[in-house]
Amino acid sequence: MDYPTPTRDASPGDHVAPRQKVAAGTGGIYETLSNHAASQIAYPIFNIGLGVSPGLVGFALAIPRLWDAFIDPWVGAVSDRTRSRFGRRRPHMFVAALSSGLLFAAIWAFPRGMSPGYYFWHFLATSLLFFTATAFFTVPWQALLAEMTPDYHERTRVQAARSILATFGALLLPWLFWATQRPFFVDAIEGVRYVGVGIGIALALAGLIPALFVREPPSATPRPTTIAPPPCLTCTPSSVCSPSSSSYFYLHSKIIQGTELPSTEEEETKKQQ
Repeated sequence: MDYPTPTRDASPGDHVAPRQKVAAGTGGIYETLSNHAASQIAYPIFNIGLGVSPGLVGFALAIPRLWDAFIDPWVGAVSDRTRSRFGRRRPHMFVAALSSGLLFAAIWAFPRGMSPGYYFWHFLATSLLFFTATAFFTVPWQALLAEMTPDYHERTRVQAARSILATFGALLLPWLFWATQRPFFVDAIEGVRYVGVGIGIALALAGLIPALFVREPPSATPRPTTIAPPPCLTCTPSSVCSPSSSSYFYLHSKIIQGTELPSTEEEETKKQQ
């Protein structure tokens, strides 16, 4: 059986402008920094600088990633069911870019003179909030990359822009701890606060560019309605939702005004009609 050979040139309606590819690919910088920046400097700062057990540092790094894997399907459902005149992906990306930038800086904004146990709990709590915020960017952003065009080759080019720009984010990682030890800082503990703010700003900018400048296809932009809390707040049993991350879910949804997460019962009623 003969199969048609896909053409390399997209139809005019499926073509993605180069500036759109670059804007979407900028999220790759956000993705790289959010995934690896904290772990790149956590051990030198918390273990060597603050005396936290390396096992506890590893635990504080692992738990937020497990939590991130757990909530990603929920975040995808929240994004899919969002109704907004700005689309169903970009509002979440916008709020998450700003909040994750602030939360990354907060990871390193700890007071001096506290116990190792205090620093462990500070690192764990702020990391949980940070990775909850990043989930609200990365999941909608990855969905948006696939929705930008139905053309096979154009999607490949969009992903190529993502990979190239993600490499620039990766080039920053080996220099983060080096930056905390510059002579104009008293020590690495002071330096990491400024580096944390710098990376937070970089995260916010890298996230805001696709949130503001990438166009969602009309078919992926439903009509605007009102907002409702995300599923995590009504999950059963509620004990699986950590209080800090549940609070972020609630605040995140409240910020995105003009959106709605319709219940499954409402969707079934509409299908029957």
